Amino acid sequence: MGNLRLESLQLLSNFRSAPELVSFANAVFHRQACPVRNYAGDVKFQAFRDEVEETESLVEDLIALQEKVSGESIVVLGRSRSQVSEIVSLLKRRKVKVFAMEMQHLSESPEILDLLSLIYAFTDETDELSLWALLRSPWIGLELKTLWEIAQRRDPNQSLMKNLQRQIEAKTLNHPRVSGLLALYEGAQFRKKELSFVLWVQELFEALGGASLFVQEKSISSIEQFFRLLETFPPFEVPDRAVLEHALNLRFANEPASVNAIQIMTIHKAKGLEFDHVFLPRLHRIPRRDDPSLLLFKEQFTQEGWQMLLAPIKSPLGESSGLYRFLMKEEQRLAEAENYRVLYVATTRAKKTLNFSFVQKNKLPSGSFLEMLAPWAEVKIDPDEQNSAEEISEVCLESKKLFRLPSSIPIAPVFSVPAFSEESELNHPQWPNLQRVDRALGSVVHAVLAASHEVDDSCLKSLLRSEGVFVHELPEVLSQVKMILSHMREDPLMRSLSPERGEVQNELMLIEQEGYALNRHILDRTFVDSSGVRWILDYKIAHPNGGESLDAFFLRMRETYQAQLERYARVFRKIHPGLRVKMGLVFPLQKRVEWI
Repeated sequence: MGNLRLESLQLLSNFRSAPELVSFANAVFHRQACPVRNYAGDVKFQAFRDEVEETESLVEDLIALQEKVSGESIVVLGRSRSQVSEIVSLLKRRKVKVFAMEMQHLSESPEILDLLSLIYAFTDETDELSLWALLRSPWIGLELKTLWEIAQRRDPNQSLMKNLQRQIEAKTLNHPRVSGLLALYEGAQFRKKELSFVLWVQELFEALGGASLFVQEKSISSIEQFFRLLETFPPFEVPDRAVLEHALNLRFANEPASVNAIQIMTIHKAKGLEFDHVFLPRLHRIPRRDDPSLLLFKEQFTQEGWQMLLAPIKSPLGESSGLYRFLMKEEQRLAEAENYRVLYVATTRAKKTLNFSFVQKNKLPSGSFLEMLAPWAEVKIDPDEQNSAEEISEVCLESKKLFRLPSSIPIAPVFSVPAFSEESELNHPQWPNLQRVDRALGSVVHAVLAASHEVDDSCLKSLLRSEGVFVHELPEVLSQVKMILSHMREDPLMRSLSPERGEVQNELMLIEQEGYALNRHILDRTFVDSSGVRWILDYKIAHPNGGESLDAFFLRMRETYQAQLERYARVFRKIHPGLRVKMGLVFPLQKRVEWI
């Protein structure tokens, strides 16, 4: 470096690690020909027949050490999460306190998988796999036998959701939580039009009893992370599945920190940290190997200045060039140096003891930590053994794990929303603040008015069923729809609500920005008449309460919805200042309009 003469320095003592650990690190990373093996027990190597034996022995050692040195820090380090995942699982089964740092992607958390099943099932009726998973989840908790019976009775020409509804109505399936799920699904389709996506999912989560079901600190943390992630997506759109799952794979479900917990983390996460006792298992594992590069390159300084060396991969029929082989060896040399750097980080985290373990093989796995530490580990090697197939690579051990719900997880109680009682009929869930049939009536009436052609009874029935009307309710609701349409087409007052010319807009959506918030408004019916006045009509398919007079009913409706209509007018006047607006509440059943 210029005129400065570089000098190699050897670490002889420090304020963290015991002298024996410092001597060991110097011996390993200076690659001494005759390593010193007497480290007073502070550095320990253990060989095992297989990884099952290694895991069980390591867990026993960890438990014993935790009891012996209460208050001292213990950590298990792995080159990757897959190296220590089985150790974490066994520790948890043994009820040992564990703090696993970024060991599990958020997308692998059982509670997040349940939330994804809920979202997918409620936003895509064709996603039957997600609905099956939801039925099996702790929220509903159906046994496998019940799922099999549902599958045996299903009509292959209908979706699973419609099959569940049909079986509930026929009373071949008698399960209150399934009935509640169907009612929740129907109501959720309306609520989705009124709420941002994250609020909609939160409402579903609460209605299913999620807050009372997931009470562990880790579950609560994961769910909070999930809802914070949903807030980053557009508010009134269902996130793309691939984008959502990719975002979940970039986040981790961290364990809550606890006193005296055994810590589990990757070597990368341990940089800059220190621990009293360090365990480094799976020395025999080899790192993930990349496929040969199509093009290798290296920039180097020559007498002519900086030059770029480029070499393509060999053709299927030819041999690789000498330059490609040279650059490949350079890549291998750099990879070896990186392995030593990672191993150095792992070994220098320890303050008091350093514990290595591995599976004994007849051949040293190339590129493994065991190969680097072989002189100190006293590995027994058969020089004639060439069976490299036994090398354990990270690639074959990173398959996605299947998470099963343990039977000890409590099942959520029967929903508080919607509410059911012993006397209530399963087909008549009572929804607070939501008149299901009235909403269905309004939606179908608007759809028919917006259509450019006549709609027959079969089409009306299909529309009503799609809006959540049960089969036994169809005759009465269909007659109401036909009566309302008849009033609107034949009654002079109702006919006057359509312009002689100009375009009528039904279910018009307006997005209003206020600061950083987006407010969505949906107008039942609006148009501009020949004199330039903007008409805003809000249709109400409602009835007076028991004993309520018509005048009292209309007054109550006016007081309830006046502010809403005025908000609609305000949005239009933001677009067109000075716009003249006429607002009214339309009651087709009563053939009346309340002007605001």
